[in-house]
Amino acid sequence: MYKFIKKNQKIMMAVLGVGLMIVFILPTTFSRMGGQNPVVAKMGDVEMHFGDYRQAESDWRLLGQIATVSTDSGQPQIVPLPMLLGAYAVRQINEHPELYLILQREASNLGVQVG
Repeated sequence: MYKFIKKNQKIMMAVLGVGLMIVFILPTTFSRMGGQNPVVAKMGDVEMHFGDYRQAESDWRLLGQIATVSTDSGQPQIVPLPMLLGAYAVRQINEHPELYLILQREASNLGVQVG
């Protein structure tokens, strides 16, 4: 075995080098094709990706579980989400989670930030 490796050392290095190049090129090729994070919607010139959609959907679910409002006494008070936004808005966002992503993007475009 040692003689075989010693005799074919250059050929084996060339094959290994080509194999490594292929392995490193494949992920970048697939990400350009949109396989990793495809665009699911566009709002004007802004593209919304699947990862952003999933994150917004998760954020909305978490927000639905806990919604707090500061009161005059300085103590946070837990208030159900439908009371904050209105039952119709909450029902629409629950049926179409992409609306929450659109609301986030629109707020960002308007410069709204959390203090």
